[in-house]
Amino acid sequence: MMLHATVARALDAFATQMRCPICLEALERPFSLPCNHCFCEACINTALSFATTCPVCKAAVRKRTLRHDGSVQRIQDALQKLMAMRPVVEAPPPAATMPTSICIDLCSEESDEQSNSITQATQIDAPPIVPVAAPEAEMHEILPPATPPRTQVFAGGQVVEVSARTWPGINKLGGTAWIVRRNDDGTYNVKYVLGGREGRVDPAYIRSAGTSNDNNNNSDDANPSPATSSARATLSRKRLSPAIESPPPVPLKKKKAAQSTIREALVFLCSGLNHDEKTLVESCAQLLGATTVHEWTESVTHVIVKCQHAAPMRQKLQLSDKVKRWVKIRSIKYLKAVVSGRWIVSDAWILACVKAKALVSEESYEVQGLLKVQHVPEIAKKARLLRQANLATATCLPSAVGTRLFASLVCVVYGNFASPLPPKHEIGSLVRLGDGTVVASLDELVRTAAQTSSRTCVVIVEAMDVVLPLPTTAAGLTIYAVGYEWVLDSVSECALKPLAHLLQT
Repeated sequence: MMLHATVARALDAFATQMRCPICLEALERPFSLPCNHCFCEACINTALSFATTCPVCKAAVRKRTLRHDGSVQRIQDALQKLMAMRPVVEAPPPAATMPTSICIDLCSEESDEQSNSITQATQIDAPPIVPVAAPEAEMHEILPPATPPRTQVFAGGQVVEVSARTWPGINKLGGTAWIVRRNDDGTYNVKYVLGGREGRVDPAYIRSAGTSNDNNNNSDDANPSPATSSARATLSRKRLSPAIESPPPVPLKKKKAAQSTIREALVFLCSGLNHDEKTLVESCAQLLGATTVHEWTESVTHVIVKCQHAAPMRQKLQLSDKVKRWVKIRSIKYLKAVVSGRWIVSDAWILACVKAKALVSEESYEVQGLLKVQHVPEIAKKARLLRQANLATATCLPSAVGTRLFASLVCVVYGNFASPLPPKHEIGSLVRLGDGTVVASLDELVRTAAQTSSRTCVVIVEAMDVVLPLPTTAAGLTIYAVGYEWVLDSVSECALKPLAHLLQT
């Protein structure tokens, strides 16, 4: 059953009213305050931990006055069912891709040394593959080495690989980490990239990131001790549960000099990462010769975001051959990256680059889109391909080329946009990054509408019930009014939403 277009537009308008004022997303487990403002449970609990006032009206509240609003929950559930009846937007066909001449390889020869141990980091962040079935006798078990390998001295802050120690009596998964300090007895304290800390790790189980333990494993297999053979025979009879394996990182190969062109300098911007993850991004930037920035600039080439994998149980059971990475937070940085057509990748891409000590292909780590807008897949890829198509015909600098999403619009942002709404200048920045024109006043918008009919004139307001003081010269002109959510939703789906509200002047 398909909804009528008029009903679908009405549902879209009502859905904008059923959003959390803090995260600007659909309400999840709505909680109401005594002032009758409604928020997501997680959002309002976080907000009240900073200030005991309503984020909207600033009325004094306490956590004990929070109540789960069952009526709003039922309305939200019914709304989501109706929204699911809308037609599904299809992903862009692969044929839309256009080769461009802006990418070359900046890294050195392909690294021959790849990590071959299943670590904590690869089990969580790497794309899963379905392993080929093998006899139980050929299953690899991580066993204590018969003779400790040659030790190596590590410096503080160095990125290393800690081997897994999962023989009977010990359950240390290991993983990618960096050295915190060296103890007097020769052991090391490490901090895992994904996980906590571990103290007094023997240097025999630590190696530099990107190196392999093939030689050690071969020597153990060639001269097994009786105890090791007995332990291997005992453990090999245990049936292993399916684990998420990661394919070896594929560094970009060098191209011929005749085909090489100038590539944009790598500039990284983080969104939603914690302090330790940002530190790893900075280490990766030093390795690749890239630059890290803290605010958006036109020179940004990669935005690294925190992702959530869809259907983790399907991944564990190996029912899906591709990891779908969804962005949890719709931040301004993420929206600017979408409208500008930049690479938006998971933090797992940083781990892969650190392990390979080279620039790894971004396509396997590119995000799908927003977690709450899963009905529109591959948004980041769609935006990136739009930018590539525009680059083929652009005459300006590559850093100034984006998706041209708002190229047909002339807008004015009208209102104060007080907290918790997005800042007024950020709404205008999204329109400008999409090649739209932002004017300073309603009078200037009216003059533009009178002079041209090839571009659509739009007033962006903070609420649709605002009375606009349009001049008398606006009579008979075509001017639309939209809420700020229209801009955010258009960028989130990388497509202009319908303009439904025509101002009658």
